[in-house]
Amino acid sequence: MQLYDDDTTTDNQERKYSAFFYGTLLHPRVLKRVLNRGGDDLEIAPAILDGYIRHRVRWADFPAVVLASTSHDFFKTGSSSADVDCVRGCYVSGLTEADMIRLDRFESG
Repeated sequence: MQLYDDDTTTDNQERKYSAFFYGTLLHPRVLKRVLNRGGDDLEIAPAILDGYIRHRVRWADFPAVVLASTSHDFFKTGSSSADVDCVRGCYVSGLTEADMIRLDRFESG
């Protein structure tokens, strides 16, 4: 998960955040359970993170995202097509500070 601050606030509004998800949080039911709310106010859109590759993490139940060039250098795989050097996920906007705290707890185990 990568976090971004939308910086969209007014005097009477709570700051909203956005995040890119590429693992279990892609599933709306999991996301809603982690957030402990319905999430009807969230904007969820398909997204692609170009130039990165998702890898399985040994002895872990979660994937990791690695810069494609670093992955190719380490595994001696050479460059692959741009279609492969990307991570498909979703971009979620409208997250609250409380949501971010719950997501951080979920991600840190």
